Amino acid sequence: MDGSAIESLRAGVSQITDVRVVGRCDHRLVDVVGITILAVLCGADDFVAVETFAVGRREWLQQFFELPHGLPSHDTFSRVLGLIDPKQLSAGLVDWTAALQRTLKGRVIAIDGKTARGSASRKKGLRALHLVSAWATEQGLTLGQVAVEEKSNAPFQHNRVRPSRNCWSCCR
Repeated sequence: MDGSAIESLRAGVSQITDVRVVGRCDHRLVDVVGITILAVLCGADDFVAVETFAVGRREWLQQFFELPHGLPSHDTFSRVLGLIDPKQLSAGLVDWTAALQRTLKGRVIAIDGKTARGSASRKKGLRALHLVSAWATEQGLTLGQVAVEEKSNAPFQHNRVRPSRNCWSCCR
């Protein structure tokens, strides 16, 4: 991942209101949220995994985040993320992925639809989950994924983007 991708991530995260008490925070909100997002993109599924990701990539992360008091603990990641307004986080992530899309400048973006096997349950009245994904082939990055009502061959007409859990070079 290059610096421009991280800068656009920082710009998206900077839209989130920090509700913590000023002067009592060791870690910057942009650092905590940014590291969490990168960790989740690389497969972290809990806050201990986020901390493990950060510890293993400390030098790389220090190139992009200030980290004035070192790396946050898993408790800090959990506490800070629990305070964030989900709508603000979602808006920041949408802006970030939109910025990534602008940097692709005409490169191939594959659109693919899949039905999640085993996601339907007649007993529970659940229909199968149908997902449409946008994939930047050159970067090996899922730009977005949207659940659709039913399987069809209609063109991709969704303008909502939901960040994926794929990783980039930082995860390898």
